Amino acid sequence: MMNPFFDALISAARRGCEVKVLLDAKEYNLDGNNDNDEVVAWLNGVARAENLNLRAEIADLDALGLLKIHNKGAIIDGQKVLISSLNWKSCSLHNREAGVIVESEPVARYYEQVFMHDWNLTVKGGGEILHPSGKTMSEEWGKIFYIALTFVITVVIFLLIKRYRG
Repeated sequence: MMNPFFDALISAARRGCEVKVLLDAKEYNLDGNNDNDEVVAWLNGVARAENLNLRAEIADLDALGLLKIHNKGAIIDGQKVLISSLNWKSCSLHNREAGVIVESEPVARYYEQVFMHDWNLTVKGGGEILHPSGKTMSEEWGKIFYIALTFVITVVIFLLIKRYRG
């Protein structure tokens, strides 16, 4: 695949950088022979063959509650963010596009949090978001449910004892 954008990502992975790619899953991005699903398969194949720290995924739009992912960008070393309208196709090099690189840790942190949210929902499947404790939110809610259930049972027992004694 001759694509300067994806070639740059592979080069970064070859230099030892961690590279994650999340592509849109809208049907028109999957319905051909050279679409996002083929790009993901190709990138993951290169990563496996060369043992690179590179992984590509198709976004789980249902888990994300989105119709499509339209942003094109990159987060570099937690310091810089590329925000762009540029589609990462070779033919896009000849279009008039708009993009900006922002050098700001807080901006990079924000975009990294958004990306990792989308990545985790996609990769973990089933829409599981990790709680700061490291457990999934459903595990945390399960704990809360059992605490609440224990409380309700305790109140019911208390009311039954009060009723029969009094």
